[in-house]
Amino acid sequence: MTYITDQQWATFDTDGYVRLGKIATDEMLVTMQQRIDDIMQGKADLDYRKIQLLERDAIFLEYMQLPIFAEAASHFYADRPVAAFRAMFMNKPANQGTVLPLHQDRWRALDQDPKLTIYTALDPAKVANGCVEIIKGTQHEILNPMHPSGFLTPEMEQNFVDDPRREPLILDAGEVVLMNP
Repeated sequence: MTYITDQQWATFDTDGYVRLGKIATDEMLVTMQQRIDDIMQGKADLDYRKIQLLERDAIFLEYMQLPIFAEAASHFYADRPVAAFRAMFMNKPANQGTVLPLHQDRWRALDQDPKLTIYTALDPAKVANGCVEIIKGTQHEILNPMHPSGFLTPEMEQNFVDDPRREPLILDAGEVVLMNP
């Protein structure tokens, strides 16, 4: 069975991302929301310093192993074994915490350039609560090869302030987006 259409892959290749809609069942989404709340509130019996390594959590691992995500990985990596570089939760309320500059998740320390990020909104992601921003079509080049994680300098960010390709990635709870970092 094919989950992702040729048209969706064409959008991904052109824009650098594609919306897949809601993937998890309502029950699975509620279970993941409760689990991340338990982890954040210290109610889970886990020894997490940060909310990452979620692939080690049975609830999140079950979700990550859905066939649609295997299909997405095989689109780039064929039959080669793949592993999650980082399965994490971002609690990113607007105007709180540290400033996260524009960046590409392009880590120079890896043996190959990442081709796929799978982003699931556990809660609604809106401009008011700090949703991700996308700059369509920038995935075909590394914008700042000097930074080990692809962070743009303040001067580089200025080039995108009024760029019409820059848009907020507004999502409902449960929506999934494939991104080419």
